[in-house]
Amino acid sequence: MHDHVSFQEFAAASPYTDPVDKKKLLFVYRAVEDLAAEKRVAAADLSILELGCSAGGITLPLARLGARLWGIDIDRGDVDRLLSRARELRLDSNLTAGVEDAFTFQHDARYDVIVASEVMEHVLDPDALLDNIVRHLAPGGVVVVITPNGYGPDHRRHYTRGKLLALFQRHGLAVYRFMNSGFILTISKHMRRNRALGTFDADLANLVPHWMASGWYVALRKHS
Repeated sequence: MHDHVSFQEFAAASPYTDPVDKKKLLFVYRAVEDLAAEKRVAAADLSILELGCSAGGITLPLARLGARLWGIDIDRGDVDRLLSRARELRLDSNLTAGVEDAFTFQHDARYDVIVASEVMEHVLDPDALLDNIVRHLAPGGVVVVITPNGYGPDHRRHYTRGKLLALFQRHGLAVYRFMNSGFILTISKHMRRNRALGTFDADLANLVPHWMASGWYVALRKHS
């Protein structure tokens, strides 16, 4: 039996320190904790898949929850760094990570929570990606998608909120929670990392129209 993990303990496992990144972690944390409460189980009893896990900014906090966790990424170096850090933090007992393609991986398992953070904007065929996500989603499960608003220098796909929601709708995914990420400080890494300015910007993003935000956090479920 795992003890309940507070958000502060969850976030402490992540290398993320910017206020907007802490906001992202809180969104993911709440999605997992709310599903656990709904199922009347501990978060440690859930199964979680993270696509594009990179070096573990979200993966390591998820591992701290004690859940059965699988992370995949196409970058061997990032996967190795994630596993090394997980061992250092003693978070490797419930974490499996490997080099796999989000489009083509096939696991026997179906997952209660699937996280795709800053993945959608880098893929040429988001429909194929979502097909594979839905195939691996357990009944009653939750998908968490985090993506920037609009255009970026290394992005393959450029989303407006309307395009994003239409994409989810095509795959039978309904939004139950939607949040703006940051506002204007995404243009300055130095200012974004300032605790006071970064927190103000992240809070201000909650008050502006979705089209003015730098990105979005979305929690989705399959249509019943």
